[in-house]
Amino acid sequence: MLGEVTANHLAALTAQQLRVDLSPELIMMQKGNPIKQFGSYKVPLNLKNDQGEQLELEVMVRKTYRSDRVRQHAQRLFVLQQQQQSAGQQSAGQQSAGQQA
Repeated sequence: MLGEVTANHLAALTAQQLRVDLSPELIMMQKGNPIKQFGSYKVPLNLKNDQGEQLELEVMVRKTYRSDRVRQHAQRLFVLQQQQQSAGQQSAGQQSAGQQA
């Protein structure tokens, strides 16, 4: 997974998908401990229902077509960088060999 899901992301998505305004402060995620893996998570909220039970937000982080495309793009960039570095090293080697001759 590229990136991470934070309380701010969850608040924005809750407003967008569920039409519920939820302050990020009500989402009880530990600071510096965002979701970094695909899967299903239960995130506690700092809210209670009428019976005094703590409410949870069920979060499903799924692999999407876009995440596949981003990963493929990142891999292509990495390969291009490796090729450029290799070509640069080869040309530097040829230049130093020409200077020695």
